[in-house]
Amino acid sequence: MESLSSYQELWDKVKAKLASHYSESIYKESFENTYVYKVVGSKIIVIVPSPYIEAKINSKYLSQIKEITDSLSLQKCEFKFQTKAHFESENLQYELPKKLRINNLDPRFTFDNFVSGSSNIVAFRSAMKIAENPGVINPLYIFGSVGLGKTHLMGAIGNYISEIYPDYKVLYVQASDFAKEYVEATQTKNMAPFIEKYSDLDVFLVDDIQQIQSKELTQFEFFNLFNELYMNKKQIVITSDNPANKLKIMPRLTSRFESGLVVDITNPDLSQRIDILKKKLEERNVNFTLSDDALEFIASNVTDNIRALDGALNRVINYCEIMIQTNHIELHHAQEALQNILSSKMVSKTKNADDLIDIVAEFYQVTKNDLISPNRNQKYVLPRQICMFLLKKQFDLTYSKIGKILGGRDHSTVMSGATKIEKEYDLNFELKTAIDTITSKLNKVDN
Repeated sequence: MESLSSYQELWDKVKAKLASHYSESIYKESFENTYVYKVVGSKIIVIVPSPYIEAKINSKYLSQIKEITDSLSLQKCEFKFQTKAHFESENLQYELPKKLRINNLDPRFTFDNFVSGSSNIVAFRSAMKIAENPGVINPLYIFGSVGLGKTHLMGAIGNYISEIYPDYKVLYVQASDFAKEYVEATQTKNMAPFIEKYSDLDVFLVDDIQQIQSKELTQFEFFNLFNELYMNKKQIVITSDNPANKLKIMPRLTSRFESGLVVDITNPDLSQRIDILKKKLEERNVNFTLSDDALEFIASNVTDNIRALDGALNRVINYCEIMIQTNHIELHHAQEALQNILSSKMVSKTKNADDLIDIVAEFYQVTKNDLISPNRNQKYVLPRQICMFLLKKQFDLTYSKIGKILGGRDHSTVMSGATKIEKEYDLNFELKTAIDTITSKLNKVDN
């Protein structure tokens, strides 16, 4: 295939397969309004309607698209999905003066490599919306615990805006550095460098605003700068470890923060942690593979934050490279690599998994055979999913092993069921009471 129309024809065939594979709503939102624009080298550029769709396709559907494409074409083809503005800015930037492309952002922070899920989807979509239309919604205030991706999301906003508007002055700063620079400027009575740095900004990205708590003069200066940028419709993005009303800073600042768009990021669930590990491994571009069980083990036992997850993955890779000299990591390799740092979290599992299934069956007045049968009657689905959740939580079994115990169900079915119960546990009082009662009975088995 050489002409653009032939590539479009291939993409139309891929779209038809996607339409049959996904729901109508997913297809219409993500694929319907896309088309082949150009061929650059070995890549076929497909134009998508928005940065959100661009990020969604690149994060969720690439492997499926590649599989379909390979089945339809004898020639090796690679589709690349971008908005038209993104493609044109990417291909123009080499002609722009170098000074216009300089900012102090980490280039690794992009929307493409941010793993979105239930814990951060509102923050992710809000960031995409603001990156598309800087200055329209102001400010964006992102809060959440350490290591959950706030800085990454802020950097993605800045990098995206820099690509679309290469002449914009984009500045990222830690709030503690802003405070330090202001104090030094006032003490040396040389405000000119400080004023020059923070004047004429188009995008102001402030990380960890809680760091200026107790610094009243710095807060006053920040308030003045904030007001000037706000009045001139310049984009302001702020991150914090707490909601604005929990900060110990001047009320007129917190009221400004709350007047814009406030979003939070929480801890990722298990399936999202597994996706994050896969993305981290992909970014390393090293010749290492991890079995599903190994990925699941790391994600199940390292739940603090994304940084801890990344650190655990580094430890497993380094251990296997140095001590075992293998580039394919199985479950037992990951267990060996992490046994010391996880030993304090490990609890002896002496109870029999059959006891758990018997207790759940008795509680819901069904039989054990009902729970392991293929019957999908709602009467059996909930207790079966509770078994999946508790077999994972109490016994730390892999999803594959749990699937075998529960009648030969596949890995993805078990993972989906356990994750569903995990999400609902803190939200559904009746479900929580049932699970706590079952757990209490299980703990009495060996006593």
